Amino acid sequence: MSGHVDLSDKAAERAIVSAVMFEDVALIRVRDILNPEDFDSEICRIIYQACLRLQDKNISRDFLTVSDELRQANELDRVGGSEELDEFYKEFVSLANLTHHAQIVKRLSRQRMTVKEIQKFYLEAQQCEDPEALVGKFYTKMIQRLGVDRGEFVDMPKAVHGFLDLLGQRKTGEVLNGWPTGLSSLDKRIGGWKNGNLDIIAGRPSQGKTSLALCGAMASAKAGAKVSIFSLEMGTAELVQRFITQSNKHLTMKALNDATLSQLGWVELVNVSENLSHLPIKICDSTNLTLEKIASMANLMKLREGLDLLIVDYLQLLSLDERGTTRQEAVSGASRKLKILAKDLNISVIVLSQLNRKCEDREDKRPHLADLRESGAIEQDADVVVMLYRDEFYNPESAYQGQAEVLVRKQRNGPTGEFIVDWIESNAAFKDHIGIPV
Repeated sequence: MSGHVDLSDKAAERAIVSAVMFEDVALIRVRDILNPEDFDSEICRIIYQACLRLQDKNISRDFLTVSDELRQANELDRVGGSEELDEFYKEFVSLANLTHHAQIVKRLSRQRMTVKEIQKFYLEAQQCEDPEALVGKFYTKMIQRLGVDRGEFVDMPKAVHGFLDLLGQRKTGEVLNGWPTGLSSLDKRIGGWKNGNLDIIAGRPSQGKTSLALCGAMASAKAGAKVSIFSLEMGTAELVQRFITQSNKHLTMKALNDATLSQLGWVELVNVSENLSHLPIKICDSTNLTLEKIASMANLMKLREGLDLLIVDYLQLLSLDERGTTRQEAVSGASRKLKILAKDLNISVIVLSQLNRKCEDREDKRPHLADLRESGAIEQDADVVVMLYRDEFYNPESAYQGQAEVLVRKQRNGPTGEFIVDWIESNAAFKDHIGIPV
């Protein structure tokens, strides 16, 4: 790392501070662009912070109020005293290029931050035993830092108006309440897979968790969602086969496994494949996925091409860092991080989860929240928990052949409950059950 480039613009910083000191509209224009930390000059940073405090107190800014605010904070001498403030006053020209100046300062601030993080990364890399985890951590951190890098309070009038606008958009169809699950009965119950939510699909093996997730992935993609699937259990070819069988009842799992299609079947396969190839769905079937790698890839996709729906199949197969902790604590930490990822990226995260064996020891084998494997934190972090139960799996003589129960065991903003759907074994697909109220 040789050479030096000056990553600051002192003139632009002083022009901004001179404007916000004496013009109320100036601070309104740049406050959403600049944090105090974006100023390389300590003097500009301190004065800008003082102006923010005065605005928060509803005190108009002038030479006297800014001086008094700095004096009360014991910072007047740090900025050079009243004489330096007077220099800022003399330097103020106009507001004409204020926003442009603010964008210059912001860009340089990001460049300085990037250089600083790269230098830290360079030092860490020399002692790192897990380069992949370090790269994932670096990707995630950089994208987060380069995105929205500070929180803000929103007052109630603005919050209420924002909600009413959203409600109006939902009513007119401009904004979906949630991405479709592929089952209208489930859509009516939970309102679809919502952005910012961590939703869990749970069940014992062979109950249809992956099938329900893929059903939602395909329906959401058709509705315009950009979908990413991280599959730790099935390979890409297996998932594509499921998409095909769910799309056409004549293209069964057995027919595709054996490649025994009729002439008409081959034609239908070509048509289905053509339609599927246009869907905005990406699949990663790496078997050693870590949470950090998923987060970094999701951040990158969101930044480059957009991301709306992320599916992880399934939670217990993730490579988790269990050093100095228990497996249960590691899984708990993973579910919390996935919830944070959903909120930070404003995407819907659907995570498949295994259930422990205890439910199979009961006479009534329908699962409950307590059956979530390895972590009660999954229940806490999740916004929606959907569980699946197929009676015929446990009782070959069951009166409910070809049916499954969808059990909404948790819904943070709505009712729980259960309903019947059809299970088409030959196609590994769920369909709405006609005639059953939802």
